[in-house]
Parts: sequence; C-alpha cells; structure tokens
Amino acid sequence: GWRGVNVDANPDSIELFQAIRTEDVSIHALVGPRVEELEYFRFGEGAYNTTNTESVKVLLSRSNAESKMISSTKMRTVTPNEIFAKYVERRKFDFLNIDVEGLDEELLYSIDFEQYRPKVICVEVDIAQWAAGSLKSFLDAKGYKPVSQTIHSAFFRRER
Repeated sequence: GWRGVNVDANPDSIELFQAIRTEDVSIHALVGPRVEELEYFRFGEGAYNTTNTESVKVLLSRSNAESKMISSTKMRTVTPNEIFAKYVERRKFDFLNIDVEGLDEELLYSIDFEQYRPKVICVEVDIAQWAAGSLKSFLDAKGYKPVSQTIHSAFFRRER
C-alpha cells in the first residue's frame, strides 16, 4: 500500500494518522507558503479550524457547538519545500493533497516544481475558479491538466 507524509495542525488528526497509518510519517505542523508565526484557531467542527481571523469572527458570531472555539495557539509555519526536503528528498512521489483553508493556491505557488513533481495534485479549488484564474496558466506551465473534481477539490495529473 501507499506510504506517505501527513501534515496537520490539528493534534487530533495527527493522533488518528498515527493510529491508522502506522507506516506513514505524521507531523504536527501548520503548513504555509512562507515561514511565519500564525495564530491557529480550533473549533468544535474540525473543518472550521483556521488561521484566518475574519473567518474566526464569523464563526464566533454563530451560536452552535460546531462554531465554538476550543483553543487557539501560536504556531510557526513550515513550507512544503521544507517538508519535501526533509521527508521526501529526491524520491519521486505520486500524490500531493493540499487543503490549507484558503491558502491552497498560494501554497501551490510556493512549491519548487523543478525539484518536486508529484504525478497527481489534489487542491481545494473549484474547476470554474481554476479556469478563470492565474492557477490555470501556472499549472499548465508546470505540465498539469485537470482530470476530476469533487465538491470542494480538483485533481490535476502531470502530463509531462
């Protein structure tokens, strides 16, 4: 089966990865396009976890359990290239999934595609949004074409 590197700012997710995907490397970290210190906010519904303070304000204005803040903590971000250099090195890898709550496109731009070239990339972006924006020309130039989409994510395969 596949082995990989799982990175998540949510410690609960890392615990699950370590229990279920025992042959993977699981890293408790906040991934970002550049190294910086950010406030990471955790909510009752893990999908709401974010570093975006505007999103936090909206969530806190709701009165449901999912929008209740559990904690906040300052975290130093690590870049994809730092993770790849340490855990992937020069090995080829097949699949890269990017889901960083609003920074997906910026994070994708930060990757050194000369050195790291996964076969398939899944990124949280709508195909219509992708086709209308600069991401299309960026991925085209890197040799990736869209092949599928789910409700919130699009899949791109390297053609060259």
